[in-house]
Amino acid sequence: MSERTLSYLAGILLFIGFAVAVRFFINGSWAYGVASIIAGVICGVGILRGPSPEIAVAAITALTGLGAVGVMTDDIPKRMHSSLEAQEVAFNLINSIDTCLNMKPGYDYLRGQAIQICAVKSKIDQMSMVIAARKALNFGPELTLLDGVITTAKTSGEPVCQVIYRQIQPQCSVLPKVNTQASE
Repeated sequence: MSERTLSYLAGILLFIGFAVAVRFFINGSWAYGVASIIAGVICGVGILRGPSPEIAVAAITALTGLGAVGVMTDDIPKRMHSSLEAQEVAFNLINSIDTCLNMKPGYDYLRGQAIQICAVKSKIDQMSMVIAARKALNFGPELTLLDGVITTAKTSGEPVCQVIYRQIQPQCSVLPKVNTQASE
């Protein structure tokens, strides 16, 4: 490839790193944002200069450290809060089985589905944290950048069990209001 093509490719990778970082910074994930910038710079420099063992070792060390910090500061608190909300919703729905007998057809089935979804939320969050930790330990700069693009492309809306709970709530007046903010 020509030197001009390589410089364009390096610029694109650098831009992707910064774009992903901005998205992470907006979401409050500073460690992942810094890791995205480093990954973009390392990929761009790697394209222009070729492979360098010193740069690779420094990049892997920095990305592993930032990934671990990101898991501890961003993922764990958010997932714990989300799991606690899901457990509260499941508890309220289970307690409403005996008191909300006059719901419209289909809502009883919906309540059962919401109980199942909310009850396993903490286990799903635990598996997600293990996957995030493995990514932090094993991904190099290229995969970190690619994973950042994929992660920022996902739209995480309100958790499903809270959405169902809000749909059931008008049918059952004894259900208390819970904090149903998006926390994933």
